[in-house]
Amino acid sequence: MADTPEPPNGLEQLRRVLLRFATDEPFAATIDGISGMASPFGGASVADDAERAMAVIDAMTTEERRSPEIATQRRRGEIAVTAGVAVDLVDSVLEFAARLSDQADSLRTTRWGSCEPRDLFSPPPEPPAPWNPRG
Repeated sequence: MADTPEPPNGLEQLRRVLLRFATDEPFAATIDGISGMASPFGGASVADDAERAMAVIDAMTTEERRSPEIATQRRRGEIAVTAGVAVDLVDSVLEFAARLSDQADSLRTTRWGSCEPRDLFSPPPEPPAPWNPRG
């Protein structure tokens, strides 16, 4: 009996999205070209931000990726040195991941109930038929 792999946590899912931004130049250029769309971490472009944020995530331990709140301020400084970025960027990445996690949790409590994020692009379930007192 094979062990089922553990589903990716919030930071690993964020890293997958960032990898798409960093490697798909036409996609990143489209995002950069949208007026009013700022880079999430204050960089020159979305691709640059994605690469720096991936470096931050890669510098974290597995336990820190599972629960980022355990990273103390001292450890955030070590992560910043390892990733080659400022401590402010580490804080921004962790805050961004927390906001995304909160939004994903709120989506699960909407009218879709126990839908997984991958199911959000499927059509919503049919509403129940209206109650008819005559049967």
